[in-house]
Amino acid sequence: MGLSTVSASMAAEPSVSMTSPDGQLTWTIEVSAGCRITPAAQVPKENTQTGTVSDGVRHILQKDGSPILFSSDLGLVIDGKNLNNESIKGVDVQKTASNVTRTFPTRGKYPQGKVTYNEYKVTTPDSPLIIQARIYNNGVAFRYDLAPFAQKKSDLKISDETTSFHFTDGATLWTQDANSALGPCEGVWSPSSIQNFKKDTKNPRSYIRTAPITAELPSGHYAVIQEAGNFEKGWSGIKWALYNEACHATYFQDPKGFSVTPDTEMPWRVILVDNNLNDLVHNDIIDSLSKEHDHDLFPQGYATPWIQPGHSSWTWWDSTRVLEQEQYPFVDMASEFGWKYHLVDEGWKKWAPTLDECIDRVAKLAKYAANKGVGIWVWVRWVDVNNPADNWATMQKEFKKLAESGVKGIKIDFMDSASQDRLHFYDAVARFTAENKLMVNFHGANTPTGEPTAWPHEMSREAIFGGEQNIWGEVKGEHYTALPFTRYISGHADFTGGYFGHGPKLRGSSWSLQLAANIIYTSPIMHWVSNPKDMNAAFPKGSLQRKALAALPTTWDETLVLPPSKIGDCVVMARRSGENWFLAVINGDHQEKDLSIKLDFLKKGHTYDVVTFRDLNSKNDGWDVASQTSSSGDEIKFSVRKRGGGVAWLAPTTK
Repeated sequence: MGLSTVSASMAAEPSVSMTSPDGQLTWTIEVSAGCRITPAAQVPKENTQTGTVSDGVRHILQKDGSPILFSSDLGLVIDGKNLNNESIKGVDVQKTASNVTRTFPTRGKYPQGKVTYNEYKVTTPDSPLIIQARIYNNGVAFRYDLAPFAQKKSDLKISDETTSFHFTDGATLWTQDANSALGPCEGVWSPSSIQNFKKDTKNPRSYIRTAPITAELPSGHYAVIQEAGNFEKGWSGIKWALYNEACHATYFQDPKGFSVTPDTEMPWRVILVDNNLNDLVHNDIIDSLSKEHDHDLFPQGYATPWIQPGHSSWTWWDSTRVLEQEQYPFVDMASEFGWKYHLVDEGWKKWAPTLDECIDRVAKLAKYAANKGVGIWVWVRWVDVNNPADNWATMQKEFKKLAESGVKGIKIDFMDSASQDRLHFYDAVARFTAENKLMVNFHGANTPTGEPTAWPHEMSREAIFGGEQNIWGEVKGEHYTALPFTRYISGHADFTGGYFGHGPKLRGSSWSLQLAANIIYTSPIMHWVSNPKDMNAAFPKGSLQRKALAALPTTWDETLVLPPSKIGDCVVMARRSGENWFLAVINGDHQEKDLSIKLDFLKKGHTYDVVTFRDLNSKNDGWDVASQTSSSGDEIKFSVRKRGGGVAWLAPTTK
């Protein structure tokens, strides 16, 4: 950790600037009335709430001298009054910590995260507005401090927030469409200009969007806005209201506000800023803002023995039913392929007349699976355990019984909200699964905000328009190729890919894309949706395909984004586990591509045995599998279909 310092307060000024340790990022807060440094053209004409130019203070962000944010609103409305108001005539700033470097465990993309930042405290002598800020080399995190209300004996009513992010002119914003994104956060990603969004209170789907939002900026930078650390705080989740040329934080699922105690610590508002897509994927700010895990519950953090990442079979996608007798062949497949888990989805509570009898049936399956080296996960509908009475006694009872039956994890589903009440439910699920040594996967969920840092038994969550959509709809190439740089920046996601059948569920995608998706998309619990017949046909016993699949992990030691990756068009990613590398390509819908991928990431002076999976020209439900040897400095070529892909497994040659 770097040197922590506290500097004396400056006299109140019309504007104050805070910089990152490397001096390249500058976050400025200015009094709106002064507009000392902001050209008039860069100030929105209407405030997010009142429709007028806001008084008080605003914020601006620059990187390497290039504008990232134009003048944007700040503010939190407590008990009917905005902390940021016309009474503010100046601002003070204290630098409370300098050049702090933190490293911490992560899981998924690589095993260790790192951030470097300066910390500041901004105050206004004319208002109780206090802002805690961290200026990183690759982003800014800030939140409003409720310390001025610490002596108040009654709860505070948080009725609104006026924080906004006004990206520079010409920015392309990648957002989820709102048709299925307002509740479960399962929207289709597409690009647009902020000018295309207009506020229509009669049609919130026209302008409300779920976090995160990724911006491609004219300066060549990439930015992402998101909240961080929004769990175990008693707060409400935010969505983004896009109108008036800015993205405004809104408590969409608590429109009448919510109450908190005066000692509440609010979540962080975050903007990530990076020079390229590889740096964006390596941005660790969101995870760094989470609290540390409970050492009693997780004595070894991510390495706590009962927390085990792995692959999983799953019957529901194949047949959309969960019959008891159909689980056993899928357990057999999981065992044959060396997978750790099988998921029993919605339907197991119909296996017998009572819940206890159903759990007995699950226990029988779990015993059978354990003898084959496979653990069982089960699906639970959230309303079945949503009763906070007696410290969530109903939830505790069901989780305890499932743990005693031999179940290893819970997939809990259909919360579909990030309201204050629903976030309390998430907190209860996280705690009581942990106390019963059950892993957890949240579906019908909100976007992650850093939860696995504190709750390492969270193995994935949905909040994604995933592979299940191919059952009744279509996942398009633009969406496949946007995900690594949009939704996955927030954290892991349970996409549920890996279909190697021959029917319409491929929806124009290729087998190579399906395999590449389960390499590129980060999820410590990785579900494969194909049935045993299709898996054995695509990966025959003793084949190169089977050997490559057996070497595929669900967490990685190193992740690299390679050219010519472009949001919504193409993803090329290399990921390392131990000495093995996997190279994966997903192509969008724009055009077929002939790609030559340089293998500069390989260890120099070493030779690698390579197994390649390439698209076929004639059909998408098959592939060309071949072997070769390569070394650093060589290239691997792929000819990829529209909505196609390619994969290479590279293992050091053994002498």
